[in-house]
Amino acid sequence: MSWHNRLRDLLLWLFGALVPSVPAWGQLASPDAPTWWDFAHAAASDSVVTLARRLDSFFGDPRALEDERAYEKTQLRIRGTSAYHRLDGWDHGVQLRLRLPLPLAERRLRLVVDSWDDTEKPLPERAERFEPLLTSNRRSEVGVEWGLREQAPSQWVVRLSGGPKVSLRYRQSWMLTDLWRFEPRPQLYWHRERGLGALVGADLLRPVGSQNLLRFSIQADEWGSAAGSYWQVGADWSHLVDDARAWNLFWTTSGVTQPQQVTEHRLAWRWRASVWRPWFFYEVEPSIGWRREALANAVWRGPLRFDPAVMFRIEIALGKGR
Repeated sequence: MSWHNRLRDLLLWLFGALVPSVPAWGQLASPDAPTWWDFAHAAASDSVVTLARRLDSFFGDPRALEDERAYEKTQLRIRGTSAYHRLDGWDHGVQLRLRLPLPLAERRLRLVVDSWDDTEKPLPERAERFEPLLTSNRRSEVGVEWGLREQAPSQWVVRLSGGPKVSLRYRQSWMLTDLWRFEPRPQLYWHRERGLGALVGADLLRPVGSQNLLRFSIQADEWGSAAGSYWQVGADWSHLVDDARAWNLFWTTSGVTQPQQVTEHRLAWRWRASVWRPWFFYEVEPSIGWRREALANAVWRGPLRFDPAVMFRIEIALGKGR
């Protein structure tokens, strides 16, 4: 045996004696044995998921309600909004969300109540930017949601609600690298008024340090309307100041395919903080944008017009796992 082989064996023996948890040399060569890269990859994946969940929960993003762990949690959110837009003037509205677990189907069934209006139409929540398509200004949805399969990192969910409306939602996630995470969210639905449709969305996330999250999003809704498909792309940077304060800077561009045109560009900054009690929040959201005039039946006309805006919100967020 040559001297360098003896030296290698001696160093491996010393390293193994000092760090007993390191696998033996033969195990490292086995393709089935976990390596340091597997552990590092798993740790990076957990850090992205944890940060995204924390920020989504703090900002009241609907993604937090879709979490695979949410079916055992009771959550109630009541939000009041006052918004001023240069093109529309002042508007006010109230939004309610309730998620109530039902003691059926191995705790995979829950009651879902959503009620909202068009106050936030120009700057709707990220997961709902394709909902202001019905002619009514006030909309409510009550139904039940069943988690068919919830085994990380995938999730299948069926929802039956009034209208009637039936939807099947799928959620998956992959770590593309040790920092970038990809999450597609396709959904099929049938509605009595809108017919059969498909909602396709996806996020690309990357943590920057322990308190910042960069997210790119794309979403499209196809349901056979006169305007064809609705689409939106965007990017946002979220920063968690501490447990009670955070801010979010985001940009979105929206459009339709029939005729092919952009309907809105918007850049906004949102500040959110809890005051008085941990469950009471206030928000301030100034923005600048350019958008076309929206008519009935989801039709847009005219050129893009400058539309600065500001929104004020208060929110009560109650329940376990908030």
